[in-house]
Amino acid sequence: MKKIILISVIFIAVSSFCFAEEVSEIAIIEKPKEYSVGVHIHPISLIISLTTPFTDSKEYSSLNLYSTIEIPCSPSISFVIRPSLSIDEFDYYKLSQRCVSSSGTNDFILGTDLGVRYYTSNNGKGFYVQGKIGLFRKTEEEYETKYYEITTSSKTFFDADIMVYIGNSIRPKKTNLSIFFDVGIGIGMRATPAFLNPPDHSRFDVNIGIGYCF
Repeated sequence: MKKIILISVIFIAVSSFCFAEEVSEIAIIEKPKEYSVGVHIHPISLIISLTTPFTDSKEYSSLNLYSTIEIPCSPSISFVIRPSLSIDEFDYYKLSQRCVSSSGTNDFILGTDLGVRYYTSNNGKGFYVQGKIGLFRKTEEEYETKYYEITTSSKTFFDADIMVYIGNSIRPKKTNLSIFFDVGIGIGMRATPAFLNPPDHSRFDVNIGIGYCF
């Protein structure tokens, strides 16, 4: 009896495996084209930030890294994640016969945007409308040096915004490249550990992304 049960179980398992393989092959043949995940960088922002101006008494340096990750949910709707890192340093030096002094600011911003992109063409490319919210942690540090004594002060807060974009996405035929351009407007607000400020300023944003679809 046990042998019969064992043989039956093996037969059912093999039959199920063969059936699953056939269904998988049919699904592959009939499966429509998928819209793959796209990872983009923002080269213009990076190049501009690395072009640092210098003078005899001033020095400014910055680094702006932005990336847009697009995750399609359907041919017309995509989920968008945009992590970002921004570092800005500004130094001012004053030299004289009596003293050497300097002052400056260091700003550090780290955060991400989350949004939804809607394509009017219903094929994952072309004209789109996008809404997003962003949350960023900012640290602002000020320092002053005089007679080789350094005085510093810093503050940390959170910055949030709500934005609406219109743009266009291009995917050249027979390639996995993806290029998009969009323009957005919105409002921002600042939050500290003690309270959340109401919207206090408007925002304007322009993005150019070049990426690859996996």
